[in-house]
Amino acid sequence: RRTFLTEDGSRSVYSERFGASYHSTHGALQETQHVFVQAGLAHVAQHKTRIRILDVGFGTGLNFLCSAAFAKTHHLDTDYVGVEAYPLGGALLEELSVGKLPAPSGTQSDWAALDLASRNALWECQIEVAPGIRLTKQCSRIEDLGATSAFDLVYYDAFAPITQPELWTPEIFSRVYHAMRPGGVLVTYCARGQVRRDLEAAGFRIERLAGPPGKREMLRGTKSG
Repeated sequence: RRTFLTEDGSRSVYSERFGASYHSTHGALQETQHVFVQAGLAHVAQHKTRIRILDVGFGTGLNFLCSAAFAKTHHLDTDYVGVEAYPLGGALLEELSVGKLPAPSGTQSDWAALDLASRNALWECQIEVAPGIRLTKQCSRIEDLGATSAFDLVYYDAFAPITQPELWTPEIFSRVYHAMRPGGVLVTYCARGQVRRDLEAAGFRIERLAGPPGKREMLRGTKSG
């Protein structure tokens, strides 16, 4: 695995194992902000101030960092669970220099502190990285997700279906659906027709939204009830 510079000045990781990058080459930071924070967290925060998030594909931790910065600025009580089957090493995370990027929300010192706390957080432990913001990093597969954790928001950020087709199946989407609270929201960068149909078959009400730079559309699903 190696890091590379994306077009918005933020760095991402290319996985030799999967032959794919962790983020859009058009911009890692702006993709995360658009797909997950604005279409996901900001949308849910219109109606909730206590939010439990599942991140399918914790990866570089950028989704968490952007979400935690938003949650701190907007005083959201947040439980964040990041699932990752192939954790990145500390040296690679240091090379990403995420904490040195311009903070998308909050202060630069808060942004750097959240980045450091995220990188240093032990796996399989819940850590309070800031008042009211708790992170749990789980080294596990989404296929092993239990149905007992009630999530308000899911970031579906696995590698694309062409790379990891086993993570984009009706069975997996059904498992995720049943792990969510009624009214829960799922957001993903992927807008393929088959993915949309499989999400709908699992029970989600799907919206097509404008995608981040380089992508025409993305999807947002809501659990009925």
